[in-house]
Amino acid sequence: MSKNTIYSKIFLVLFLFCILLMVFNILYLAGTGKHLISGEDIASYAKNNRSETIQKIKADRGSIYSYDGELLVSDRTAYNVTAYISDQRQGVGDTVAYVDNPDLAAKILAPYVNQDESTVYARLTTDGLWQTTFKCYLNSVEKQALEEELKANNINGIEFDKTATRSYMYKHFSSYLLGLVNTNDDDPTNVVRTGAFGIEAAYEEILAGQDGRIVYQADSDGHAISGGVISEYDAVNGDSIYLSLDSELQNMLETKLDEAMEKSGASKMWCGFMDAHTGRMLAMASRPDFDLTDRSSLENWTDLFLTYAYEVGSVAKPFVYMTAIDQGVYDGSATYQSGTIKVNGTNNTVRDWNYGQGWGTITFDEGLVRSSNTAIVTLLQDKVDFDDYTNRLKQLGFFQSTTIDGLSVAGGVAAYESTDSPYDKVSIGFGQASTYSPIQILKAYSVFANDGRTVEPYFVDRIVKADGTVSYSATGREYSDQIFSSEAVAHVSELMTRVINDEIGTGKTYQSDEVLIMGKTGTGQLYDSSTGTYSSTAYTYTFAGTAPADDPQVVVFIGMEGPDNSANSTYLAEVVKALMPQAVAKVSNTSTNTTTTTSEVTLDSYVNQSTDFARTRLEQTGLNYVIIGDGQSIKKQSPAMGTTVSSASTVYLLTDASSYALPDFTGWSRKDVASYMQLFDIPISFSGTGNVKSQDVAPGTNILEMTELVIELDG
Repeated sequence: MSKNTIYSKIFLVLFLFCILLMVFNILYLAGTGKHLISGEDIASYAKNNRSETIQKIKADRGSIYSYDGELLVSDRTAYNVTAYISDQRQGVGDTVAYVDNPDLAAKILAPYVNQDESTVYARLTTDGLWQTTFKCYLNSVEKQALEEELKANNINGIEFDKTATRSYMYKHFSSYLLGLVNTNDDDPTNVVRTGAFGIEAAYEEILAGQDGRIVYQADSDGHAISGGVISEYDAVNGDSIYLSLDSELQNMLETKLDEAMEKSGASKMWCGFMDAHTGRMLAMASRPDFDLTDRSSLENWTDLFLTYAYEVGSVAKPFVYMTAIDQGVYDGSATYQSGTIKVNGTNNTVRDWNYGQGWGTITFDEGLVRSSNTAIVTLLQDKVDFDDYTNRLKQLGFFQSTTIDGLSVAGGVAAYESTDSPYDKVSIGFGQASTYSPIQILKAYSVFANDGRTVEPYFVDRIVKADGTVSYSATGREYSDQIFSSEAVAHVSELMTRVINDEIGTGKTYQSDEVLIMGKTGTGQLYDSSTGTYSSTAYTYTFAGTAPADDPQVVVFIGMEGPDNSANSTYLAEVVKALMPQAVAKVSNTSTNTTTTTSEVTLDSYVNQSTDFARTRLEQTGLNYVIIGDGQSIKKQSPAMGTTVSSASTVYLLTDASSYALPDFTGWSRKDVASYMQLFDIPISFSGTGNVKSQDVAPGTNILEMTELVIELDG
């Protein structure tokens, strides 16, 4: 054998050995991440030293709906405007890639970016800047209009940055309860939105969801390498929240409060309706509030129904009476001298509301019907154990701060606790020298429907995940221990029915032909903290009550601060009488529906289904439906998936058409108009109550070209 042959075989053996060693090393590296010979941790080194870039996938913020499935708040696509102003920016070929005509550009941009022309011009001509961004959150219609105007005038260097903003269907819908979102978009690649107050803040984690991300391997310049995905994490969209508020009642309340404010000249007004047995808040509003679609209208952050504590006046009197009955010291037929009474141990005199004239010698029962202050002082000074009385007030929830569904509730104060003044002690009985938040009074009056126990109010009815799974459902019926006996509740309920329906009652303006109301009125001078005295010109007017009187289903509390005007009680009564029959009917229907499952349907998702398929499925359910547009597939639906609706409800389906003609809404209900238009994320303003009388945009108009709709109702 020649030497060449021997060397060739040796070379071949060595070559094969190296190949096997390399293959084994590769397999070993793949399995352990370490180099076979050196033992170096190659995987960790590569991970720690490779260049990566991350693309964030933004989660959609959850929507907020009314109890009956009407969309109130949602995300919508918006656009900010970026103007490139440096002449160093190069375009393709001869194309100018910067704003070379700032005079005309400023004139065109100004109305779109909500800045005056001179300010826009100054920003477009700032030396040393590469670009300037106007955070104006244009909708798609506004973006298209601006694009066309820029193109027609040959304006260069303007681009649009896609982002998301919060869209509110109504300008006024329990604005403080819904709340607003703060947006930090200083970094366009990482827009951060967080709830500022209201439900948006209290349920931040639930609404926000969780952003996803894609991690790419990057080149030396930090650019993602095509196909170089290292890891990927999907975004988890936020959950949707269904409030307890009924959309029809809430919108009616907003309208009625506006009317009452205008008639009375009040500076403040508030009102809330609650299911007396479950604690579900049916409607709640206050004035002043703010326009949800215009953040600049937010001047005061105080929610008058939750966080404003004040002297409520005579609506506090029934609690003195029930305490006296339970202590065994009350005789309704016993008499006392009305008019004036001196407070023991002081020089203070308490007078009845008719300037101390009183009504002579009257019974204690008549004293509550007439709202006599001297009856309260007589009971507290001569009969009632004060410690037991104030303990019951605290059991009702007074004088202690708390939260409801994550929202703060003002606790109020009792002056006697710091002063130990005899005058302050008796004054608490007629709602002075003590403060209460409206929702505390609403809760306290639920004792008249629950055999002397309170029920806890709530605002969030259910939380639904993006896949339609219900992750939370309010159980309601969180009762306190029994605070007052059945006998005390029954007797005082009878007296409060007389307050409204007896000739001598102080609440006759609250008489209704549709439902029997019982309750207690309150009127008082407004305390001026700057002078330490009660005003002679500013008053509070309040009413707390339930209906129907013989079987309470709904609790209401309404109040206002305003000028001394006897008609103010009438204006408040108009609000209560307009809504109470509807509220009672709503509660009765809800109670019936919980046991009649055949009258309810839980909606499936029809989004991304073919139009024909959705039509067939809805016909099988027996639901009414309206298909909007002539597209072949469904883009959106209203009400949303997972919403439970009655079999008489209408489902609206938006197809993928290129245009949509606005209907003639004449005769439609407010709710049907809202359900239809919410598919287009277009704000609606309603005036009045009832059905549609007129609309400010002509039927047949392409809805995609609209930015707002104003509807006048016939009631």
